[in-house]
Amino acid sequence: IIGENGAGKSTLMKILSGVYTDYEGELLMNGEAVSFKNTKEAQNAGIAIIHQELNLLPYLSVAENIFLGRELKNEFGILDKREMYLRSALLLDKVKLKIDPNTRVEKLKVGERQLLEIAKALMLDTKVLIMDEATSALDAETERKVIDNLSRRGCTQIIVAHRLSTIRDADLILVMDKGRVVQQGRHESMIQDLDGPYAKLLQENA
Repeated sequence: IIGENGAGKSTLMKILSGVYTDYEGELLMNGEAVSFKNTKEAQNAGIAIIHQELNLLPYLSVAENIFLGRELKNEFGILDKREMYLRSALLLDKVKLKIDPNTRVEKLKVGERQLLEIAKALMLDTKVLIMDEATSALDAETERKVIDNLSRRGCTQIIVAHRLSTIRDADLILVMDKGRVVQQGRHESMIQDLDGPYAKLLQENA
């Protein structure tokens, strides 16, 4: 999804993820109308969102951030740190982040924190992952690997794009303006319309 500042991209993402509940129109998922009262309901339906402003606690470890509010306990009610460590390692592998789950978040680079946010979302059995410029600190190659890996695992990604390579490779591009979709399609066909909003946006940001 692309568009100028104020086009409504982030607002749409917040509607899809249950942040905004008062809106006109209908939200369909797998062909059926759905309505979320909050983000928890959206998460239960398999929809997660990662905002540009990261939601991590720097003085906790990677594993503690992943399981924050969803801590695992053993049969005696004691925190099962070993199991959280092992599960965190598996999630980090899914996003190609090679760090120890016991590492404190304050020691991570911005790009590593963005990958950690994606790993957190995947723990919720996410089917649709919304990324609102959540990969801006990653290099193009890393971003591509993460996107491809998530796609292979059956996770649909809705990306508010900031990088031309990401846009060109998308299965579907939506151009928004003033809260509306003004053009949609794939890069190869849309770029042919030189007077269309997609071609103009690419020219302006070249």
